[in-house]
Amino acid sequence: MVQEGIVARFRHHLLNICRVPPGGRVLVGLSGGPDSVALLHLLLGFAADGDLRVGAAHMDHGLRGSESDRDEEFVRELCSQWDVPLEIGHPQPGAIDADGPDLEARARRARMKFLREVTAREGYDYISLGHNRDDQAETLLLALLRGAGSAGLAGIPARRGRIVRPLLGIHRGEIIAHLQRHSVAYVTDSSNLEAKQRRNRIRLDLLPRIRREFNPGIVDVLARTAEILGDEDFYLDRRAAELLRTHGSYEGFDGSSSPRRVVLDLDMFDEPRALKRRALRLGYGLIRGSREDLAFDHVDSMLDPAEIPTGGGLDLPAGVRVRRDGGSIVMEAPAPSPPSISARGSAILPLPGALVREPFQGRIESRILGETASRAVSITLTGRRIPLLVSHAFIDYNKVELPLYVRSWRPGDRMRPLGMSGTKKIQDIFVDARVPRDSRSRVPLVLDSDHRVLWVAGVTVSDDVKLEGNTGRVIHLRVKDLVGSRDRHSPTFA
Repeated sequence: MVQEGIVARFRHHLLNICRVPPGGRVLVGLSGGPDSVALLHLLLGFAADGDLRVGAAHMDHGLRGSESDRDEEFVRELCSQWDVPLEIGHPQPGAIDADGPDLEARARRARMKFLREVTAREGYDYISLGHNRDDQAETLLLALLRGAGSAGLAGIPARRGRIVRPLLGIHRGEIIAHLQRHSVAYVTDSSNLEAKQRRNRIRLDLLPRIRREFNPGIVDVLARTAEILGDEDFYLDRRAAELLRTHGSYEGFDGSSSPRRVVLDLDMFDEPRALKRRALRLGYGLIRGSREDLAFDHVDSMLDPAEIPTGGGLDLPAGVRVRRDGGSIVMEAPAPSPPSISARGSAILPLPGALVREPFQGRIESRILGETASRAVSITLTGRRIPLLVSHAFIDYNKVELPLYVRSWRPGDRMRPLGMSGTKKIQDIFVDARVPRDSRSRVPLVLDSDHRVLWVAGVTVSDDVKLEGNTGRVIHLRVKDLVGSRDRHSPTFA
């Protein structure tokens, strides 16, 4: 009965929390350990019913000698037995220095880069990772010990972009029992038993002690806390966005020499401290496209306008500067010239901002819609199979991994066009849209940092990032002033 509960919870999490639709193509990050093996085993149960297409990828970092070789051999044999397509990756020599600082984080970044490359090359829709409920509890404790805010304490998201974690509702012990019941083998990473890493000390020492001496259900308590904080973090972000909209104005970069900036009325600083702090982080994120490098001390230094020197200012990461200007606080960064991009190159699309795209002699513009406009667009477009204007794209902000990139089509590029359940080659999309062969290299593609094609300008947007009833912020993309455009709405490619 317990095992049936695992399958039911897994299915619920996969379909309703991670929102992986039937027919999706899922790539499993397969280490060979119990979590990833159980994840593959459970996913294959759905694939047998025709609901999913499943593949696996294994990154051999080469950091654990013969144990690394054993893991690779194991996943090769497992995928052969289960008839699962498998990709094996190895880092470039010297790319990961075993003696360098923060080895675990560097190895994780290399692994995710490899998984994203396989996903893009092989046309998978999702990357599925084996984090479980115990991992969620450990992550919250780690964040608490380093002094994270509510965003960090929210823990591991069930879905972020195309990365999904369907095992977050299942305990590690249940996973082991599931594998034993089905006589499924797995390997053990001996480094997980060493007390050198802080996470291991939490897993091997701190959590067992809390479970034994204070609360035997501590894992569920911490996991639920992370879920609650995640929901509250989302709500507070929305409230802070309202505050920013009420007391702030935005001057987006439009290709001129003016800097991008957020201007905040001093009245905002009479609001509760928690909302002020969050609004400042959101303002910084609007300029930078990310809030990750903004530390608590940076925000704290902005909370009291009197501490910001008149005529001077405060320096934030990435060259962002805060200064007083009369009755306002101005947060700004120097605006770069709009980058140009050749037919075979790629460039970052500023958000908000603009990018000149050769050889069109035109522009791709981007902006983030405010909450009211986002809601109006979501209501208008949710459920529609065809965008209202082919020169525009509306994208769910929370479904993409920033930054965005623009480049031309390359052989092998795939996407899932709006309204389709499976992926399709960009080449075939061009054929269906009657884009002449000699014009295809001039059609700009917008991708995110997961290498997903989000928009084929003038043709279609990806179903992966479509607007839905629960869409929050919306990214509005527009291709403008294209050579050969018949009218302002419909670009041509002749």
